[in-house]
Amino acid sequence: MKKGVLITATILLIILFSNAFTVRLDGLSAALANPLVPNDSTLVDQVDYSWCSLYILETDKGPITAISNKVIGILWKSTTSISYYSHDDPVKTLGGANWSSRGREATVFSVQVEDDNVSYIEVGSLDSRKRKEAVIGEPITFSWDKEIPFNELDAKALNDKGEILYEYRNSKIHHSSENIRWYSVEADN
Repeated sequence: MKKGVLITATILLIILFSNAFTVRLDGLSAALANPLVPNDSTLVDQVDYSWCSLYILETDKGPITAISNKVIGILWKSTTSISYYSHDDPVKTLGGANWSSRGREATVFSVQVEDDNVSYIEVGSLDSRKRKEAVIGEPITFSWDKEIPFNELDAKALNDKGEILYEYRNSKIHHSSENIRWYSVEADN
């Protein structure tokens, strides 16, 4: 009898602890429990590191990237999220983050292509540039084991001849975080 009461009390304490401190048994559950992540979030893609996971999420309010860190053993906690403005562009940013914790670093950048003329997406600083083939309507996610400032990612969308069609940057006319998006190289904005 005492053993059953002790087990029940332990389980209840674990449930109360995990709900009170948004600690969960897996990274995705922790990300979805993050108070900054809307309840309607759906997983688009994820990148797993040994010490954290980054979740690219779609919500009615736009794309969000939630970061979950391993706390102790199998316990996860998420207290950080990054929101992106939603734009209906031929190439759109789904999410991303550059993150460091206790000497460990990560950078993630995810896009989706809707333009048939785009064959490749190229992203990264000069010493760590990556290129991936574009698949229409599918997430294309890049990741690095180091922190790369977003202004050094120099993201480009290229056609099959290697010509740049779009670039990820701020507007040349009105600088604001809302205007960081994919621009056609032919447009003067």
